[in-house]
Amino acid sequence: MLLCAALFFGCATLSATERDQLETKADHGDAEAQYELGFIYERGIGVPKSGIKAAEWYQKAAAQGNVSAQCSLGFMYEVGIGIPKDEARALEWYRKAAVQGEAFAQDRLGIMYFYGRGVPKNIVLAYTWLSLSPQKEITDASQLRDKLEQTLTPEQKVEAKKHSAELSAKIPKK
Repeated sequence: MLLCAALFFGCATLSATERDQLETKADHGDAEAQYELGFIYERGIGVPKSGIKAAEWYQKAAAQGNVSAQCSLGFMYEVGIGIPKDEARALEWYRKAAVQGEAFAQDRLGIMYFYGRGVPKNIVLAYTWLSLSPQKEITDASQLRDKLEQTLTPEQKVEAKKHSAELSAKIPKK
């Protein structure tokens, strides 16, 4: 994960030797290496940019429970990068990451429930997921959460708080 952050912010480059070592680890089942390969292929860092290869590596890491890969794969399905757009599959991967405490996935779930993308529209679940996210500063999600708070009935707020409490109890504390 540190490699991805350094590459993303331009603090590091990836040599062919480092890429080969990463691929060897990934080929041997290292989920973090698989996620990092997905990351570099998605962004074209030291390799030709390839949404298809990124999705393949993210899929392998996500299947092993790598939260970052689950979130990235959800986004790729949501917008159709390297794989056909499939909002229902995006929702599945976001949910897996969200219940492990991934804030971006929680926000995306809230937004998808609000707009009815991949699921029937449900403002109570939208508010629930948006309220769970510790990333309160994400503008779109926080504005949507605030808007929902003003429009929910008292009964819906009670239901949303109940869902939030149930989910919070299952989400590991970071």
